[in-house]
Amino acid sequence: MAGRWQKKNATWAAGSYVNIFNASAFLQIFWMLGISIIYFTDIERFQHLANNQIVSNTHYLSILFSITLGVFVMLPVGIAYDTFPLIHAIAPFDETIMKIFIWTNSFGQICFMLSLFASNPQMQHDIGLIAITLIGISLSILAPAILRTVNMRTRKSSGPLWHYIAGLAIPVIALFSLAAWTMQDNKIVLHLATVLLIDIFWLLIIINLINGHFNRRLGWELISEKGQKIMPLVFATAIIIHLIMSIGEAAQSSWWHYSFRLSFSLLLLIALATVNPVRVLRLAWVEKRPNCDLLVLSLLWLGIIFFISIYEILVLKRVTNVSRVLLFFGAGVQASWGFASYLHLDHIGTKIQERLPAKTTRRFLNISLLIYLALFLPPIDKLQHEIGPLHYLMYLLSLLAFISSFIWWISNSFFSLNDWHRIPIFYKDLVAEYDPEE
Repeated sequence: MAGRWQKKNATWAAGSYVNIFNASAFLQIFWMLGISIIYFTDIERFQHLANNQIVSNTHYLSILFSITLGVFVMLPVGIAYDTFPLIHAIAPFDETIMKIFIWTNSFGQICFMLSLFASNPQMQHDIGLIAITLIGISLSILAPAILRTVNMRTRKSSGPLWHYIAGLAIPVIALFSLAAWTMQDNKIVLHLATVLLIDIFWLLIIINLINGHFNRRLGWELISEKGQKIMPLVFATAIIIHLIMSIGEAAQSSWWHYSFRLSFSLLLLIALATVNPVRVLRLAWVEKRPNCDLLVLSLLWLGIIFFISIYEILVLKRVTNVSRVLLFFGAGVQASWGFASYLHLDHIGTKIQERLPAKTTRRFLNISLLIYLALFLPPIDKLQHEIGPLHYLMYLLSLLAFISSFIWWISNSFFSLNDWHRIPIFYKDLVAEYDPEE
């Protein structure tokens, strides 16, 4: 096995992402159908969640874990499985691990959805414990592969160590999530779960996806060599500060509340600095260079969320769940969908100039997010009862976004694999450097 990991062959794992993306696509629909039933039978609960007034800790954690560690995390994992051997000239993953990851994570997600329909709180808690255990196992088994990637990477194009922080944090995230489920009545633990999973873990994933697309895939040189050395220290410091402030904020101290709001804004500001939004928008909109529109929108939402966080400090004097929902669905989901679809188009050999923007998915999702922003951002949310139908429009549009994404993937995978290539566009030059027989 060790010999296989050391083998410099870029293509042994190529195509492995297809199975993971398929699982993610089907589970997204399964998840949305389950949430739809709950939404239309208990819309008040969703309004409470959006306004940071948690009705049930078990219910809240079930939704939080299922989306952040389940259905959507599959896309970044699939991307890593396919691209790491191509980028790093190593083969750290094993096919068996991939299969175990897919099955354990999928069953965990199904258990979480079943727990939401449990007849009593104890049953909901017990089924959820099974769910988070399975998801924790699926994530933990990825840790050795991430460590091997960090230890074995030898190429300059592999990038700095800080690109792998999200991956290295996976076992810690898995263990903490399991602990959070068993200690869900602890206010500090519950608060830390949200901070770790969305503010930090998914923010790191978003940054890596944006940088991976614009910096490595398109060669737009977002960060200078000097910045590559400085930003890891700055970002790591901001993460530590945010974690410390989140613990104090959970203790309900007014000073800590203000400090926590500032640390969240600081984290978002540094995240924006690492992806150089001015350069991205100039190249994408002014020079009109080909790119993935969903990743540009993901970057835009990062900027919007930063200004919302400032609004929370100056006007609301508190952090709402609005910024986190937008961070995950506006930036995280769109970045994952965008990178995954672009990678697949690389594999089926679609010329970059011929790639059509994801107009349907983009419109449905972003309009629903704007409606959500109007409905739930205080003090605008006081108008909710006067514009009730917008709740249903918001949810319908988001549901259509998921369905359109599912249709795109099915039509471009099951019906386009005849044109599939083991080595994707752009990565051919990388492969030639160390795998000339390919």
